[in-house]
Amino acid sequence: MISDHRSDARVSVFIGGDLYRERGSDRFARVLVKDVSATGLKVETLEPLTSGLKVFIDFQVGENVFVQVPVRVERVQSHAGSYQSGLSFQDEDVRQDVRKALAKLFGTNGG
Repeated sequence: MISDHRSDARVSVFIGGDLYRERGSDRFARVLVKDVSATGLKVETLEPLTSGLKVFIDFQVGENVFVQVPVRVERVQSHAGSYQSGLSFQDEDVRQDVRKALAKLFGTNGG
């Protein structure tokens, strides 16, 4: 399902991902990616993240695998015993690659 309440359409997904404090470090958390857009992700965790924190995430959009992508935690909300966090991509190239992956997934040109 595509939700377009923001400037970039968000695509609802339910895929696993991993968080890292630094590139090349050990995973510190598993996440459930709830939605993806060209500007960021909404993830669910068992432990709260801290707003403003810069972390790295592994996730997948269709056949495209994204590894240790830099993101910043924009907001955190408690939700039914877990935490939902909005993460924003910190690299314009990643934004473009995610936009292309979403377009490929839905058979559009990616504009």
